Amino acid sequence: MVYDAARQRRDDAAAAEHERLVRESGQQRILSRGRNGELVSYLPEEFGNGRTGIGPKISTARGYIVLVAIAGAVSVFLTIIVASPYFDPRPNPPLFVWVIPLMLFGTTALFARYMVIEVRADRLRRERGLPTPSQQPF
Repeated sequence: MVYDAARQRRDDAAAAEHERLVRESGQQRILSRGRNGELVSYLPEEFGNGRTGIGPKISTARGYIVLVAIAGAVSVFLTIIVASPYFDPRPNPPLFVWVIPLMLFGTTALFARYMVIEVRADRLRRERGLPTPSQQPF
């Protein structure tokens, strides 16, 4: 990687502005490199979901919409499979088989919450002209 003095000056200015905003307003802010390569100070509601940790991350609203649709479809499918023995004349299955569909519905609800957070953050970033954050805070 080639050293770029102009980028270093922009990064220093963005970091100083970030520190000033945190100090003066007392707001919690996240300093992260945007997808355009520049350092940007984001409010937590502009940053969206956490983009750190191990493994692949979903960082777009469309990705969360697809995830919620797939998890919801699997949850409904498993619920139908688990509920189908209750309509037969045979004895009822044990209740513990409902654990997996209930866990999947809870997971789908969690994914839906993440989707709402990311959709709101995406809307705020577009309104304020901010780039999408990179994968990790600075």
